[in-house]
Amino acid sequence: MKAARAAITGVLIAWAFVVEPGPPADAGGQVRMPPNPEDLRLQKALQHSPDLLVRNLGLSATGFVAFTVVNQGHVAAATPFVADVFVNELRRDTIKFDPLRPAGSQAVQSALARAPDCKPVQITVVVDAQNVVSEASETNNVASRQVVPPCPDLVATISMDRMNNNLQYKAKVTVSNRGTLASGPFIVHLDWAQVGGFGLPGQARFDVGPLAPGQSYSFHELDKHLASTRMEYRVIVDFYNNVPESDESNNTTRARLGGL
Repeated sequence: MKAARAAITGVLIAWAFVVEPGPPADAGGQVRMPPNPEDLRLQKALQHSPDLLVRNLGLSATGFVAFTVVNQGHVAAATPFVADVFVNELRRDTIKFDPLRPAGSQAVQSALARAPDCKPVQITVVVDAQNVVSEASETNNVASRQVVPPCPDLVATISMDRMNNNLQYKAKVTVSNRGTLASGPFIVHLDWAQVGGFGLPGQARFDVGPLAPGQSYSFHELDKHLASTRMEYRVIVDFYNNVPESDESNNTTRARLGGL
């Protein structure tokens, strides 16, 4: 009886370690998965038909939709066709294309479809929107993605510009565009007051811009102060909110200078 049980146990253990054969491996030991029937069908169809798709979908440096249309088929797209361009699901442009040779591509930038502000937007392109080209696959004509458009971001700093052997100073204001798009012209507001309530407060406004990305512009207040005079300053960039920005919370800067 014990011998019979041992024999049965040995059979069960041996059965437990039987491994079903998996997909074959290549010479490098990498497992080769069986080909996808749909991929095989497409590769065969590409030998006899054009196939249009969209690549490199994004925004230009000025915020307009840009993309590349590719014919990955081995046959030319022999008739002209169009691509519809959408921003937030609204069609903003229809672009015409000439016939496209096999393995050919054409990069374009829309002149009408532009991201409207500094918030994320969904951009979509439908190539051969009128279905005039008979293609190897009609399921890859749409490309879509969410993007953040290029935008200005205006900030200011206030520093002390010493003069007359450090006996006097002026406030120096530097305005910079830290964004990814040039700004239009804007107004910078500067006001000041002596700490402790002495003297009269003042204010001035300056025309600045346009500023390219990374560009700065500096100016000084009109009056000089003794180095011992403690002054408080406030700068408001884009005082009238004429410039859409990626960050509207960093337009105000304050600083105290002098009195040292």
